[in-house]
Amino acid sequence: MQGVEVIPQAEVGDLKLSTAPSPSPRPLAPGAIILASSRPGDEAWMLDAWQDLPTPRPRLVIAPRHLERCDAVAELVAARGLSIARRTGVDREEDVLLVDTFGELSSLFIGAAAAVIGGTLDPAIGGHAPSEAIRAGVSVVGGPYRTANPAAWAAATFFPADATPGSLRAALAEALSTDPPLPPHSVAVAETLARLPSACTPGPRARHPWLWPIVPLVHGIGRLRPAWWQAPAHVAVPVVSVGGLTAGGTGKTPFAGWLAAHIPGAWVVARGHRRGAGPDIRVGHPHQAPSHALGDELEMLRRRGIAVVSAPDRVEGARVAIAEGARCIILDDGFQHRRLHRDVDIVCIDARWPQGGGPIPVGTAREPWSALQRADLVVVLGMQRPAGLPDCATVQARLTPTSTAHLPQDLDLAVGIARPSGVLSMLVSRGHTVRSLTLVEDHGRLPSLPSGCVVTEKDAARLPASADVTVLRVRVEVEDTAPIVAVLEAAGIPIEPPAG
Repeated sequence: MQGVEVIPQAEVGDLKLSTAPSPSPRPLAPGAIILASSRPGDEAWMLDAWQDLPTPRPRLVIAPRHLERCDAVAELVAARGLSIARRTGVDREEDVLLVDTFGELSSLFIGAAAAVIGGTLDPAIGGHAPSEAIRAGVSVVGGPYRTANPAAWAAATFFPADATPGSLRAALAEALSTDPPLPPHSVAVAETLARLPSACTPGPRARHPWLWPIVPLVHGIGRLRPAWWQAPAHVAVPVVSVGGLTAGGTGKTPFAGWLAAHIPGAWVVARGHRRGAGPDIRVGHPHQAPSHALGDELEMLRRRGIAVVSAPDRVEGARVAIAEGARCIILDDGFQHRRLHRDVDIVCIDARWPQGGGPIPVGTAREPWSALQRADLVVVLGMQRPAGLPDCATVQARLTPTSTAHLPQDLDLAVGIARPSGVLSMLVSRGHTVRSLTLVEDHGRLPSLPSGCVVTEKDAARLPASADVTVLRVRVEVEDTAPIVAVLEAAGIPIEPPAG
């Protein structure tokens, strides 16, 4: 399919080796032995070998691959007369610590003396990847079966053991007496990001500098439209515009959804990008499948439980929403839409690419930086603060996953959004291995995907609700909601922000 690139893991390499582990807020005492991602049979093998080590033995940490096995593992440890503590409880200095939390293992490797990788006893599993232990500088021990993650094991210096406890004890003793190897250098992330379409990951510089001569013509024609000089239409309820200076990737739609979730009676109105043929005005009610496509961003919000209207004529769309009961209109991507009067203008900026590399068609900027003077509130997506912000209310925000607990550790990923690199980094930094990466253009049609393939919420909105995919959902986290509340309440718009 045109516009689709699939990057298999064999070409991507092991992305985990390129990311630094995040320290745990509750770090372990140094020197532990960790049995990582253990499978049935691994714990008995480990305990036999560990109990045969000379005393005083290093503390043993067991992290089952599947948390539903924790009770069975605890019974196995207790049956040997060993004391045990759980990570979710009080972390006492018992013989064995059972990690019964999800997503924490990668940070626990920091300071460990050795790691035994689970699944390496079972030929049907073929061993889990040692990447997280390697990047933490931990000596790695593996059983006889290491076929499931060949690239990761090929990059590792490890101590092999067979299925007998004696062999594992000998491998552990050697690992504990040897300085751990330095983490191998990996350029996997850099190479992968370099292969992402340039239109999806613009840098701070102009992408098409040779087009500078036609910039005045392009932007001059745009300002000849009547909407730029005619008086805007008013509607019967307050209107909040959420827009940006640049095209795509600034978090406009997620922030519009955040506002709609906290303003009583709010509806989101947008033109509905690439929505296909059908009626001009389309209403999307939560929990009721629409009769015609709304566009992926509005469909994403509808599936979140937000009422929406898809309408190229957003003045008429707002009037329809009001007739349906809307008490406030959130105009998504409305900063350049002058036909509808707005009571509050909010502009979202990506801190990494605040000016989009120049004006369209040189870069992605629709308007110059000076246009921020029209804004009542600026939302900066990211923790950096761009220089030259106007003297108006400003808040910092970020997009973060609602949860990754439902995602498989090793996954296939398909992305069709403006900035796919952020999704890739989000998953890799949380310890996931990306087996394959399928890329399509923003709003693009997804090809046939592997069963359970991970997709973003926006990509899922272009698929049937019953599609066999795993959805990565994100939420907006605002550092300080007080400026938002002040701006909206000054315009007579009530808001119920989240506590804290």
